[in-house]
Amino acid sequence: RALNFLTLNQNNDGSFGNMLFTDWAAIALSSMGNQANSSKLQVMNYIKNNPMQSSIVTDNERHAMALMSLGINPYTGTDINYINKITSSFDGTQFGDDSLVNDDMFALIVLKNAGYISGDEIMKKDVSYIIGEQLGDGSWGSVDMTAAGIQALRNFVDLPGVSASITLAENYLLNSQNGDGGFGNSFATSWAIQALSLNGSFGLQINKANEYLASLQQTDGGLDLNTDSLENRIWSTSYAIPAILSKPWSSILQSFSKKISENTSEDTEVLPVVMAPEIKMLAVEIKDDSLEEIKVASKKILPKVKLSTTKKVIEPPTIVNENNNDLSASVAGATSSQSLPYRIIHSFIALIKAPFVWLLVQLGF
Repeated sequence: RALNFLTLNQNNDGSFGNMLFTDWAAIALSSMGNQANSSKLQVMNYIKNNPMQSSIVTDNERHAMALMSLGINPYTGTDINYINKITSSFDGTQFGDDSLVNDDMFALIVLKNAGYISGDEIMKKDVSYIIGEQLGDGSWGSVDMTAAGIQALRNFVDLPGVSASITLAENYLLNSQNGDGGFGNSFATSWAIQALSLNGSFGLQINKANEYLASLQQTDGGLDLNTDSLENRIWSTSYAIPAILSKPWSSILQSFSKKISENTSEDTEVLPVVMAPEIKMLAVEIKDDSLEEIKVASKKILPKVKLSTTKKVIEPPTIVNENNNDLSASVAGATSSQSLPYRIIHSFIALIKAPFVWLLVQLGF
């Protein structure tokens, strides 16, 4: 009945109105598998042909989730690389707005299905940030955000503090469930069900919450009162479908390989040709037990290197910048207290060594 409600309210172009409602409807339809094939195909065509432009991180995260639920590559499936828009908002500690934590939670959910793993520095730092924002009562300020936090952290239980954080958050949810089985409204209840479904110990609580959602379903199949706006009813119904199916977001999203760079095709495992920077070579010869500079020549050294077929993890920009600074310092050469012959020899060796040091840094050694 909920599926019929969404189908009947789908526009001719495949959308459900605003992209906010269209994205969540797409995730709901995807959670139903083959039952929703017709409506899913329509919304897929709409989303692929109407890329969303937004500078708000949570918009890009939500839209990436919709794409991935439909099987559309979030890196290359549209004209916009939504994963890049998410990762480029990382400031070295957290994603997006440092006064919010929801953008960090949804970043984990998206990136986990976009090829990122718990060993990636960007993930470890964001997990640490989320745990640090958890309140003493185990929540992140509300039922819905706490439920999102559980879903975000569940795939990173191998990292320090995650299991304990999830346990505290689950206890908060259990203590927040009302006598009618709900968690205050249909929206928060749906997210709470998804989070609790990740733990097989909460079957009774989930059943009561499901009954609460069912009590809010109207005769047309949509949730909440008919006096609510149609958009809000599409929204709440889209939340409820994955919840009733006990499907957290990570189980709905399809997985995609991490894309190395914007210029690398997802179909190839070979990294692009790496070009070394221009290096000026100094030619010297030994004469009468001393060094005399006899020729200075500029020569471009541009080795073409086909790297390993194993994809290399590219860390956040801050990490790359640190490596670049270390490389510049190491090539600086001798100090002013050294003798002239020593300085010339040291500079000559350093210049010869420079392209090889640069290459090793690029390879990650």
